[in-house]
Amino acid sequence: MSFLQVEKLEMWFGKQQVLKNVDLSVEQGKLVTLLGPSGCGKSTLLRLISGLETANGGNLYLDGKDISKQSAQNRDISMVFQSYALFPNMTVYDNISYGLRVQKLDKKTIHQKVMTMLSLIHLEEKSAAFPSDLSGGQQQRVSLARALIVEPKVLLLDEPLSALDAQIRKELQLELRTLQQELGMTMIFVTHDQEEAMLISDTIHVMHDGEIVQSGTPEELYSYPKNDFVASFIGHYNCFEKEKIAPILSDSRYLHTDVKKVAIRPEVIKLEPQNETDCIIRSCQYLRRDVLGNIVRCHYQINGVDIAVDLLNNVETIPKKNEFVDLYVNPKDFILL
Repeated sequence: MSFLQVEKLEMWFGKQQVLKNVDLSVEQGKLVTLLGPSGCGKSTLLRLISGLETANGGNLYLDGKDISKQSAQNRDISMVFQSYALFPNMTVYDNISYGLRVQKLDKKTIHQKVMTMLSLIHLEEKSAAFPSDLSGGQQQRVSLARALIVEPKVLLLDEPLSALDAQIRKELQLELRTLQQELGMTMIFVTHDQEEAMLISDTIHVMHDGEIVQSGTPEELYSYPKNDFVASFIGHYNCFEKEKIAPILSDSRYLHTDVKKVAIRPEVIKLEPQNETDCIIRSCQYLRRDVLGNIVRCHYQINGVDIAVDLLNNVETIPKKNEFVDLYVNPKDFILL
């Protein structure tokens, strides 16, 4: 049995089933992400694990013990929310030490633990500050430290970075991952941001309509999506109906009779042939481009089929509007769904 085991968990809100026999395994010391769109059930699953909600069916096991009927305060699980939930009338030091004071540890031990945690989150100079004196990123660091300092068996994080601006969010993603690895903490992270999930996770569980539809490492999910939902959610795949893509390929024999859809990553489509086995999509009309920093996503169309191609941001390689070009794809890069 895994360190945290979820078995056949069900949850209903009235007549709506929001979780459908969910199974989940989390190994100790790993950072696992629940990834999915709004309303897929990921936050509900997190709240059931924490004990803030009660499931209609199924069981939860932590470190070999059945915790299904235990109250939230007895599960040895901490949770960090999107809202920082800091005590506004307490200093950073007092906010972080709150859980230890509830545990009635001696002052010397509390001080040692708080100073260590302040060092880990790089806020040593802010120990006497109040939450109102801190930036959003600093407040979330304090919220994280307050949850970590009581040394829970599992830390749950419900979209904790979504309220932060883009640059601070990226910095905290890296800090969180570094902190998790340094402490060896078991964490379950909820997000709808696939880039965030890919960056920080050991394992990602993609959720849709109350179910986990695919699980794996970031590399596995990106390279081998099981269906078009995962392909479209985990990356910007081109997803084609077989009957639409087959007529525009120079060689469609790679599309087996039982294939319904074909997914192709935009970065594997080339403007020049790479080898003799490449399939050619001839005379595609260039429509527009999206500048994504060092990548430019070029949009083409042929016979009503839209095709996205990712190129390095080099002015010389960008086609002119309405120009017709041939596109090349190695059949090995076809993902058959």
